[in-house]
Amino acid sequence: MCGRVRLSSDYSEIKIRLKFAPNSVVPNFEPDWNKPPTAPMLVAIRSVNGERIPKMMKWGLVPHWAKDDKLQYSTFNARAEEFTTKPAFRDAWKRGQRCLVVTNGFYEWKKLDAKGKLKQPHAIAMADDAQMVMAGLWAKWKSLTSGEEVLSCTILTLRSEQGDGRAARPHAGHPGRGRLAEVAG
Repeated sequence: MCGRVRLSSDYSEIKIRLKFAPNSVVPNFEPDWNKPPTAPMLVAIRSVNGERIPKMMKWGLVPHWAKDDKLQYSTFNARAEEFTTKPAFRDAWKRGQRCLVVTNGFYEWKKLDAKGKLKQPHAIAMADDAQMVMAGLWAKWKSLTSGEEVLSCTILTLRSEQGDGRAARPHAGHPGRGRLAEVAG
């Protein structure tokens, strides 16, 4: 599961590669080599007229029905085998609120001891250091007390094939991986 990401590319490179609409509002973000859950993430969504546009969204999906935004701590990733049925993600999927989460890579931790207290981070990135775009879902949540609207997202992930905590393959968005390929389309 993806718990930290890196976004270090310049927006001008990202805009060209992801073919954002030319009149899109430029999002305000700084390069970050260690983004944690709840941090703002750069995502690409489709506008009402079908153009791909950039948005900054809080990492950790807050479903529209949530009473508060505390749920986001456990919703920064959605497992591929359950995102269509798990209540926190199901509505975003049914509403077609798919997105592309833009990163330059993510980190996985190798356990160095039997109890898992000692861990070594491993950076996973594209060989050419280009953007690693992952499939995701997004939602709009409105606070019942303040009326504040929050856009939030989650990254769709695949479980490790090794089963021992080691990273197996790159996460969501890997071409030809069944349902995840549908989401990114």
